[in-house]
Amino acid sequence: MCSQVPNELWIEILGTLSPDTLKDISVTNRTFCRTIRRLLFAHFDFHPYGVGPHSTPILPSDVEVTRHLERLDFWTSDEIAPFVRSCTITPMRSTGPAYPFDTVKASRSKKPAPYVLLEPFFERITCFTGLRRLKARGAHFTPVALANLRRMPSLTHLHIDHFEITAVESMDFILQPLSLTRFSISHDVTREDGLEHWVPLLNPEHLRELNIMCNLRVLGESTDVIPIFPRLHKLSLLLNLATMSRNLATMSKFPGVRVVTIEGWGEVDTWPDLRMQQPDSFPLLAEYIGTYKILPLFFCRATLTRITITDATPEILIAQLQGLRTPLNITSVTAYFHRFDGNFGSFDTAVLGTLLDVLPRLTEFCLRITLELEDDDLEDDANPVATSFFEALADTPGLPPTLQHLALSWEFEYHDLESEPTVKGPPDLPQLRDALVERCPGLQSLWFDGHDFLFQWRKATDGTCVEASTDNAADVASMRNDFAKWWEMR
Repeated sequence: MCSQVPNELWIEILGTLSPDTLKDISVTNRTFCRTIRRLLFAHFDFHPYGVGPHSTPILPSDVEVTRHLERLDFWTSDEIAPFVRSCTITPMRSTGPAYPFDTVKASRSKKPAPYVLLEPFFERITCFTGLRRLKARGAHFTPVALANLRRMPSLTHLHIDHFEITAVESMDFILQPLSLTRFSISHDVTREDGLEHWVPLLNPEHLRELNIMCNLRVLGESTDVIPIFPRLHKLSLLLNLATMSRNLATMSKFPGVRVVTIEGWGEVDTWPDLRMQQPDSFPLLAEYIGTYKILPLFFCRATLTRITITDATPEILIAQLQGLRTPLNITSVTAYFHRFDGNFGSFDTAVLGTLLDVLPRLTEFCLRITLELEDDDLEDDANPVATSFFEALADTPGLPPTLQHLALSWEFEYHDLESEPTVKGPPDLPQLRDALVERCPGLQSLWFDGHDFLFQWRKATDGTCVEASTDNAADVASMRNDFAKWWEMR
């Protein structure tokens, strides 16, 4: 009977079951057995060592080394290896009774500590002929490892999170680069050793997404040697903002980028000169995520429609944007504000209105505010900030009539308080909803989170409305956990 059903359908059905249930089913029928192997052995987790103080590798005991090698033999066997589609290499967690690694043994071992299990793994990685995704955290790469990575024709996603590279002799770079569509690398920004070995793995014609959370020199010692990546659509960078001239020259190598995430440190240099260069950077940019410090470079770009700001205060962001030409193309803004003093209570609906004045065509606005408060910040141990804010929201000046989705969230972190502060009861949120719908007829969803109360409302395509509200702490926390999913439904 099962042979009459396509494997793809069985995989869809069986994929909802737990591994233990799959194992039980696999012994009932040969066809089931092979189909279920594709599910049971699709992902391989490998833990070649633990990590001790100061990131020193900790080896398994000799008994554990033997057990790990036997497990590796099983996974790289002809019967199992073809089913592996993804693999994660991470250090074993150093807590819990099941921790099998022997710190003392490792410190006395004469073996090359990081490689006793990694070397055989990378020697056999080519057995995974269908491997598509590889993530390695804290791994040590030998010449064999780097060479064998280039012999993985099916690999499309490679994520390297902090690494060490042993002395590399001359390598056979005649090998073709990988057909990666996504490459991510994270490393200490102060380190440059080993960076030169990663770009040769990349085929600029194939890469669609690139995440560089390390020294930008991973792309090349000078911008002249960095290839152009014509098909790259999504880019993440961690930058020294004091070297923006070099950064912009690097950005010009990615002319097709639609979505860029930029975080960094330092202060931007030579603003007038940079604005002269900005047309060369990301001419097709549609979405910007990251620091406010270089937002002016892209803010007036005609293609830009979505921005997310992660590290500004309202005052700084408004000051940055008010001096720029008002963009009519930006329709979606998300902002995260975090302050450490009670003065942030001065962020009221008037300040919100000033911010909205700069963005007259918004259809989506998500604002998340975190305020850290101490006892001295509270008058009579009361916190009226969120309630007062929402009570005044209906009269906010500058509220765009084009608005369709609005999410406003307050979070309070209390320090050095003898007891929880008293909170003013929630405002009449249904009445606020009605007032906002009158001002913005196209509204389709609202999310109001006052830390101690929460209200959500959504208008369906058929005109029916669904809403929920609570001031119960457990219910608020439960609803808040679903915010990301709720916002994605817009």
